[in-house]
Amino acid sequence: KIAKSYHYDEINLNVGCPSKAVQKGSFGACLMEDKSLVRACLESMQNASDIKVSIKCRIGLGNNFNYDYFSAFIDEIIQSGIEVIYVHARNAILNGISPKSNRTIPKLNYEFVKRIKQEHPHVQFILNGGIDSVEKAYALSKEYDGVMLGRLIQNNPFCLNKVDNLFFD
Repeated sequence: KIAKSYHYDEINLNVGCPSKAVQKGSFGACLMEDKSLVRACLESMQNASDIKVSIKCRIGLGNNFNYDYFSAFIDEIIQSGIEVIYVHARNAILNGISPKSNRTIPKLNYEFVKRIKQEHPHVQFILNGGIDSVEKAYALSKEYDGVMLGRLIQNNPFCLNKVDNLFFD
């Protein structure tokens, strides 16, 4: 309701951040452990206004890849009616490494994103993680519903000069 008063176009629930401060507040990536709560949050947000609601998540938690875990999480949250999911295509490690290290140490697994898209073709899955150039983003945009650039733009905002020509000719 507050966001509507600011005329936001979209609200994104981020359940991908692994920082200790976020975990202490029981939000961020640790929420992936309670998929029913995440679904309830998404439903409440969508019921509160007509603003589009999306979510950003990881493909899992911990050191080991587990597609069944990721799939069960997605299966639950899409029951909320959510249509756009940003996927940071690496696990979040909640203990032992820093949030900065969580951006590089857990291996990327783009295949999980391809596979989940095949299971849910009506949902838009936006790929995030490891996209270190606009050219790479363009190539990946041909394989996925979309790409999200975070650190690339934070570290070099002028790379956006290429976006209109490359993506939209």
